Amino acid sequence: MEMGEKPGPRIGWVLHALLEEVLDDPKKNTEEHLSARTKELIGLSEEQLKELGEQGKNRREKEER
Repeated sequence: MEMGEKPGPRIGWVLHALLEEVLDDPKKNTEEHLSARTKELIGLSEEQLKELGEQGKNRREKEER
């Protein structure tokens, strides 16, 4: 998946944020939605993106338990 972002923590935060959205609403698990949302997330500040990413990471861990 091309995100237009260099490798680093921001990629992980984007992926975690996207995962949380899909867990909340599986209908969003489409290439069209995920591509559009990725572009929006990449535009966020580091602080905003990190917060969303951490929420997604916590949600994933909760779902795995």
